[in-house]
Amino acid sequence: MSTEEMKTRIEELNIPSRYYSINGNIASDRYIFRQIYTYWECFYIDERGNQMDFCDTCKDNEGVYMNYANNN
Repeated sequence: MSTEEMKTRIEELNIPSRYYSINGNIASDRYIFRQIYTYWECFYIDERGNQMDFCDTCKDNEGVYMNYANNN
């Protein structure tokens, strides 16, 4: 799944862009999606800067999207 496809899929869920970052800044209080070659790394950074793995190096791109969709 490309970056644009991931962005489109998340937008289909009507999630405001302030709640996530795709291949962008790692900021607090948002979900971070980073494409690493052929898979996505997904985690949450809380307001204190602590990282909570959301989906540790998901190799199944569709699984990343579905995991995010089911938890929000």
